[in-house]
Amino acid sequence: MCAVQYALWSGMCYVTPLLGGYVADAYLGRYKAILLFSSTYLVGLGLTAFATAPALDSANTATPALLFVGIYTIAIGTGGIKPNVSTFGADQFKDSCPQDTEEKASFFLYFYGSINLGALISYSLVAYICQYGVGGLGGEPWGFTVGFTIPCIAMAIAIVLFVAGSRRYTICGPVGGSMMSKSAAIIKDAVLLSMGDNGSAVHGAHWLNRASVLYGGKHMDSDVQAVRGLWRLMPLLAMQVPYWAVYAQMSTAFQNQGCQMDLSLNKSISVPVSALNIFDTLAILVLIPVFDRVIFPLVLAMQSWRSARRGRSTSQPIVMAGSTPGMSPLVKIGWGFAFAGAAVVVAGLVEVWRKAQVAAGDHAPVSHCLGGTASDYQYTQFQMYYRSGNPADKPAHCWQVPGCNQLDASGFLASMCILCDVIPRASSLSILWQIPQFILIGTSEILASVSAMEFFYSEAPASMKSTSSALNLLTTALGSWVTIPLIALVNMGSEERQWVPEDLNHGHLELFFFLLAGVSTAESGQVLRVLSLVLPSRLMCSTAVTTLSLSAMQGWMFFCASLMALEREIAETCRF
Repeated sequence: MCAVQYALWSGMCYVTPLLGGYVADAYLGRYKAILLFSSTYLVGLGLTAFATAPALDSANTATPALLFVGIYTIAIGTGGIKPNVSTFGADQFKDSCPQDTEEKASFFLYFYGSINLGALISYSLVAYICQYGVGGLGGEPWGFTVGFTIPCIAMAIAIVLFVAGSRRYTICGPVGGSMMSKSAAIIKDAVLLSMGDNGSAVHGAHWLNRASVLYGGKHMDSDVQAVRGLWRLMPLLAMQVPYWAVYAQMSTAFQNQGCQMDLSLNKSISVPVSALNIFDTLAILVLIPVFDRVIFPLVLAMQSWRSARRGRSTSQPIVMAGSTPGMSPLVKIGWGFAFAGAAVVVAGLVEVWRKAQVAAGDHAPVSHCLGGTASDYQYTQFQMYYRSGNPADKPAHCWQVPGCNQLDASGFLASMCILCDVIPRASSLSILWQIPQFILIGTSEILASVSAMEFFYSEAPASMKSTSSALNLLTTALGSWVTIPLIALVNMGSEERQWVPEDLNHGHLELFFFLLAGVSTAESGQVLRVLSLVLPSRLMCSTAVTTLSLSAMQGWMFFCASLMALEREIAETCRF
């Protein structure tokens, strides 16, 4: 139940940015939208902190309701912050100034880094306080209240600092009117006119132009061109979804894999399964300066050197709109997908190794997340419970066969009347072997996620920049949700044939990882073909095609291998 509630809430946090982007573009502008939704976020944090106070309601009836109000108020608040803060920051740079263009690319990098710095504090300090409390502030019972109060105070300080710098900002007002409503009307009219042959469109013109007054439609041509500008970004949005499906594995499949690994560092210290997420955050914080100060300049220097050898001028390096000189956002996104694909390939190889290190026997360790001890899976423990009738003796994973009450010679319930789950054994392979896959995901975020923010800001029409950023954020939720039917597909049939069962020792999680690697990289190459048709030529370059084509070839190999295995599983299932 908790997992479902978290999925619903986290998904809403990436859907509400559509509302925040729409309000900013159409009515308030980004500055006022940030103030409004930040205040809403602050109220939500305050309600959440108040709801977790242990003395609020001794009957424990009103607190959950207030907690839900608090967290969903936060979800609304974050909907106005996510799409507008990064775009508002980018508004401070002038595209007409080459220095500003370069600095804007760095801004997106360090903005993303600041997000992860906050996440690092939350994962470490705040999470620790929530779980264990602070001695002088109520101890463990008040842990969550104190923990949620910290971001509440931080948010209040952030709002004050934001307002304090108002005089220095470049503040763009709202465009006016509802561009989302206009967009829907333009698309509807263009589709209807395209279905009919009224001869109003010039041969070779884009189908959306049919809605323009210049081609016999009823909408202003500037509005139609703005919709066209957003429409041509849709293929790249589709390409983002498989990437975020891979990213979502950090909080799902990677966690499940870690649960059945060795968590001990030594005899007295164990690593929490979720703690390895910190390596994703650390990779981002450490590598952002490396990419900004070393790798990207090195790529530019290499391009200049090659151009010089070929006799071309290096005074005008290839720069796309809003891009780092020498490396366009599409190239960086392509490499980001490649690193994400590599992450799940590494995870798949770790899974093969993990299962090879699973020991058998009564002394083998039990999974750290599936719960219980070895006795919870033993029929002898259930026999003791059956005789004593003490609920404390009942094993969590054994039960009596309905209608079977036969006793053995010793007076215990016969073993034939007892069913127990198979003990989910943990591997002797250390969980620290998961670190490389988290680092690869972090590296992919620097390239793919940051570049997508930069790209969707730079290429979106001026009237829909926040909305464009919100659509980019929506792909995060779609990527998480798309894995739900995918897991249902690979888990078709009996429990023995499932790829991702509850006990991973009896599944094929490695094939699921290889399938994700194939989908994320192979589809990126296929969508790039569409991009080459719908995006202006200035947005495309041979380097991007080469990068994603190589990624697609690598991914397609894993995809085909996984798909063949899946087809065999389905065929075997249908046979029975």
